[in-house]
Amino acid sequence: MASSDSGMAADRGPVGVIDIGSNSVRLVVYEGLVRAPVALFNEKAQCGLGHAIEETGALAEADMAQALRTLGRFAVLTKAMQVGRLRAVATAAVRDARNGPAFVDAAAARHGIDVEVLSGADEGRLSALGVLAGNASAKGVVADLGGGSLELVEVAGGQTGRSTTLPIGPLRIGSGAKLGHDPRAVVDQAMAGVSWLAGRAGQTLHLVGGALRAIGRVHMARTDYPLRVLDAYKVPAESLLTLCELLAGLGRKSLRRIEGVPAERLPALPFAALTLMHLLRRLQPRHAVFCAHGLREGLIFEMLPQAARAEDPLLAACRREAAIGARFAVHAEELMAWLDPLFPEEESAHRRLRQAACLLSDIAWRVHPDYRAEHAFVEMLRAPLAGAEHADRAWLSLALHARYTGGAGGETVAAIVELLGRPDAVQARRVGLALRLAHTISGGAAGLLGEATLGLRDGLPRLALPGEAGLLRADVVMRRFESLVRAFDGKAQYG
Repeated sequence: MASSDSGMAADRGPVGVIDIGSNSVRLVVYEGLVRAPVALFNEKAQCGLGHAIEETGALAEADMAQALRTLGRFAVLTKAMQVGRLRAVATAAVRDARNGPAFVDAAAARHGIDVEVLSGADEGRLSALGVLAGNASAKGVVADLGGGSLELVEVAGGQTGRSTTLPIGPLRIGSGAKLGHDPRAVVDQAMAGVSWLAGRAGQTLHLVGGALRAIGRVHMARTDYPLRVLDAYKVPAESLLTLCELLAGLGRKSLRRIEGVPAERLPALPFAALTLMHLLRRLQPRHAVFCAHGLREGLIFEMLPQAARAEDPLLAACRREAAIGARFAVHAEELMAWLDPLFPEEESAHRRLRQAACLLSDIAWRVHPDYRAEHAFVEMLRAPLAGAEHADRAWLSLALHARYTGGAGGETVAAIVELLGRPDAVQARRVGLALRLAHTISGGAAGLLGEATLGLRDGLPRLALPGEAGLLRADVVMRRFESLVRAFDGKAQYG
């Protein structure tokens, strides 16, 4: 059957990660060993390996049996999926249990899966690498809260720094509470010993782990946030602290009334909120950012060559989408060059987004014409785009909406305009309308924009179709050019 990564397996083809945690055992199969890979398969089983650790110091036999059955299923699946590299790792429950080695031996003997038991330091480092894989500029402290432990890691300049592992995962705190241990005292005492957290007020706290993401979903629902994508969801620390104080005091009946959180997460929610509440008070960050990338993505990122690690994850993801979905040869560079004269004073962040929009500007061609704008708009809001902050998603969604329609959109579009801010929304719309014009002139084919020229004169777009390029002139071309001019004349929609 499958085995852990030996360094000799092929770099091409699917890559798998099995994450054996204190709560669940999960298999994620990614498309390949590439920057910003897409998950082809993602399944978890709630095995609760860590639920008895606090009481007995060992993995319960029934939990071990369930986890081993799950690993058997995963071994069969990864073989059928032709996974070239499979890395199986175990965290706090197996690490801390006295019969953890027996579990590891059984996984190898029964299913051919070589399980690597991560130290707390390695677990934290890999989780932080996962955060950096999604946001290379991340700075502050990464907090990865699993069922059995909390890992705290410094990140700055694309590197990880000091780290600490604390035995205060929600599953372990809950078990301790049944034994009469005061959860608040346990968390407070554990965090008091982390001296390097002092003096970090105003930094950003990057949150990883299913229990913390559940808190993020609750915050989104309570604030009626318009974009329900948890990755890169940025929250003022004071607002999050208020929510944690509320959740930490909820009983079972009140927990059952919470919507949007999986039922299996609800019992751990007060303990996760308690832990995050203490961390927010100790660290005093300005903002907290919820991260979808963590340990598993860190494992993939660690295996990448250095050159691949240096790629912009957003642009890498957009190139992949363009290669999969474009009608003709992708000509994003041609589009970028053609649009350059329209944006002579463009900031680097906007140029990056324009490049992404050029790559994605033909993604809806298979959709019925009446729904292309809606499809592109929604796709950008929800697609698994690493390296995209919420403002980036909003910008791209508005740009591609304009690329497929000249209209400003309805209430849903208006909510995203409000989220982004009107100046940036105007810029996104201008880019989208310029892309609409480019695709209309060229039919989406590469090599036809060279003779046509687009530029600015007195702040307004000017289009020239000299010589043979004049054959590309049509009423629809001129109508779309006029729409672009109106977007620059100070009376643009969103303005």
